[in-house]
Amino acid sequence: MIFYAGLYILIYFFSNRKLKFKLTIGNSTVKIYNYAVPIFFIFFVLAFRNGMGIDDQMYITTFNQIKDYGYSWRDIEIIFVLICKFVLLFNGKYQWVFVIYSLVSCALLLNAIKKLVSSEVFPIFICLFMAFFFLDSLVIMRQFLATVLLLNFYVYINEGKKKLSIIYFILACLSHNTAVVFIIFVILEKILSKYKINFLEKTIILVIMYIYQYIPIVNFVITNVGKISWLQDNYYVRYFLTSNSEYIFDIRLGVISSLLLVICIVFMWISYKNLWYRNRNYIHYENLMFLYWFVMMALSQFGFISRLGFYLLIFTIIYLSYCINMISTNYQLTTTVVFVASFIILLYFVANYTTTSGDINYLLPYSFNFDLF
Repeated sequence: MIFYAGLYILIYFFSNRKLKFKLTIGNSTVKIYNYAVPIFFIFFVLAFRNGMGIDDQMYITTFNQIKDYGYSWRDIEIIFVLICKFVLLFNGKYQWVFVIYSLVSCALLLNAIKKLVSSEVFPIFICLFMAFFFLDSLVIMRQFLATVLLLNFYVYINEGKKKLSIIYFILACLSHNTAVVFIIFVILEKILSKYKINFLEKTIILVIMYIYQYIPIVNFVITNVGKISWLQDNYYVRYFLTSNSEYIFDIRLGVISSLLLVICIVFMWISYKNLWYRNRNYIHYENLMFLYWFVMMALSQFGFISRLGFYLLIFTIIYLSYCINMISTNYQLTTTVVFVASFIILLYFVANYTTTSGDINYLLPYSFNFDLF
């Protein structure tokens, strides 16, 4: 717990827009602004973690299979296999897989965020990122990489760089095959923008979806679908719906998520006129935020398949960051309130990740692993 608290405080301190650093390499001097240092700390923690959670244990097992047999018995994306083979080419240990994934993911995150989030808004963004995104990125590194690749896809497609955006999209799909659904989200966002679905209509839809989560018939239907023998033989049905058992993971919105949903709706109402003309990207962030909550609630009773919404979470954080900044009258007070609130939420989530499954610890205690060779 103390480790995550210290990390959060350190990252927030270096996110201050007034801080600027210079790095001298030979005769060249590189200016390092408030984006790079916090993201470097995130990279360091991700890269040198000592295998955490179920996914990390699966990655290690798969790496050992590739090492021993040249291939994996598990159906896993080609990017992961290629990274493993690259590491093995130099007789490196598995920790290098974490390092490479973390380096590429954080570099891509830095590249996109510098384009999407202003230095003024960045301290707010990084607080919300740490509270709502960081812990998941620790244990689902393939989807984290796919998410930041899609974030860059979004950046370049809006800059009109179609060829580059297509490359990022393909790489995202090769990193995690569920990334292909993001193209559907982009199309839906275009439809929302075209037909100008207003904040009142969005609110009504989100309220209906929130109620939908608690309709018993939905869970009943899914449970029985999961028990059909020929469907149980399908990997994705088994994993996402039944998770290798007769029980379905019910991922309805919890207290914190419900509170965040209410905050998003409130901001959608009070900031509509203030932001509409001041930030041309506002409506797109709002639409993607709306889609995030819609997807999360629509798939809440479908178990792990609700993780598809993870691709939209980063846009929800960007949306909230701009809303908080633009409606504030006292920047210092606003950032302080966000800092404290996000700090409490982060520690709450850390406390809830302390459960164990067998001998597998999820997040506590954090330990470093520098065994690379």
